[in-house]
Amino acid sequence: MLATLTEKAFDSSQWIYEIKWDGYRSIAEIKNKKINLYSRNGISFNKQFEPIVRSLEKLPVDNAVFDGEIVVLDKTGRSDFKLLQQYIRTKKGSIVYYVFDILFIDGSDLLNVELMSRRIILEELMKQLKDEMTNIRLSGYIENNGSDFFKVASENNLEGIIAKKKDSIYEPGKRSRNWLKIKSKKRQEIIICGYTDPRGSRHKIGSLITGVYNNGELVFTGQVGGGLDEKEIDDLYLRLLPIKTENQPFKVMPKTNN
Repeated sequence: MLATLTEKAFDSSQWIYEIKWDGYRSIAEIKNKKINLYSRNGISFNKQFEPIVRSLEKLPVDNAVFDGEIVVLDKTGRSDFKLLQQYIRTKKGSIVYYVFDILFIDGSDLLNVELMSRRIILEELMKQLKDEMTNIRLSGYIENNGSDFFKVASENNLEGIIAKKKDSIYEPGKRSRNWLKIKSKKRQEIIICGYTDPRGSRHKIGSLITGVYNNGELVFTGQVGGGLDEKEIDDLYLRLLPIKTENQPFKVMPKTNN
């Protein structure tokens, strides 16, 4: 189930409010104790996040389906997407699966059960987590006061909040207005259009040349040079080589630093 983006936080006794985690949205299926952890697009996460899989195997349930978010937490307990990307390579970091919904449990399909009833079932199950299963956590919520919750999330540099209607059912694959996302960080997706030659201590890639589409035309948005370590640069360079071309993608050739 997908949330619809909305601009402004609000207060209502008919809604609950959750943290919007900055990670990988993940479905966890348990079938006869066998775990299948995968992305919204059906890509398996079992190998990338083996500690999560091992903890899910210890849950006191034979068959269940959960919805949640895989994150890596920084020292302050905030989810950090860059740390998550690094974890995939290094397997180092505080990896956590925050569970916020349950869709099925031991023969009972919960898709048409109201959200708050699903939450009660989920909370009762999560109470049975063993001490060593600290990487499986229940994602909490507050009621009524979404405006102040959003303000606190913004002040603490969190991704934003999710508002969910208490009586909503779970609609797989649907972007519903019964789930709303309010982002505290405004983002713009950019396209990597090329790269410059390295200078100084840099190798393989100097900076990335980026662009966005505006009315169907690719427009130059500048160069990005920081934030990548050597391993990330190596990985990116190997991805770019097979698609390298002499044809520049912009209508007007941009001026770059080198």
